[in-house]
Order: sequence, then C-alpha cells, then structure tokens
Amino acid sequence: VNLAEHKLGQNLFPVDAEIGAPLWQFTERHFASNKMGIFMNVSGKLVYKQWNKQVKTIDCPYYTTFKCLALDESGTAYAIASGPAKSSSVMRIQLDTEK
Repeated sequence: VNLAEHKLGQNLFPVDAEIGAPLWQFTERHFASNKMGIFMNVSGKLVYKQWNKQVKTIDCPYYTTFKCLALDESGTAYAIASGPAKSSSVMRIQLDTEK
C-alpha cells in the first residue's frame, strides 16, 4: 500500500484462500521472506514465490500443518510440520531442488 499516493501496490500472490492463521497467533509465522522471494503456508500447503517469477507448490506428503516458517539467504526454508500420521518435526527444504 502506497499511503502517500493513496494507491494499492502490486498483489504479490493473489489467492482465494487463507494464508496462515488468525492474526492473534503471532508466534506461528506462516510466511517468511528474503531478498530472493517469499515462502508461505497457504491453506495447509507450502508455496514459494521468487520475486517476479511463478509460484511453486512444495510437495510435502504426510504433512498438513506448517508453522514457524523461516527462510535463509542461501535458499533453504525451514518449518515445523505435522500431519495426521506424523508428529511435529522440523523440516528443511532446499528450495532450488525442493528436497
């Protein structure tokens, strides 16, 4: 939002879904960004969008809940992930290979 000119800026990721959780859950961090892009939890799926490029959905079988997202400068993403058949685990994803 450009407050000085009373204009909306560019929507980085238009989506008809929730990103994250209710705002009063401050410590859960449902998105993280760095100079290369933004890493988000969108309705229980992890997505990564490099600035000015297409959005990639990160395949995470068995996991449906993600919180405490982090993204370092080398392109490695981190999250605490869990699912119906998986207990909470720290997940590390190298975003260029998605492994």
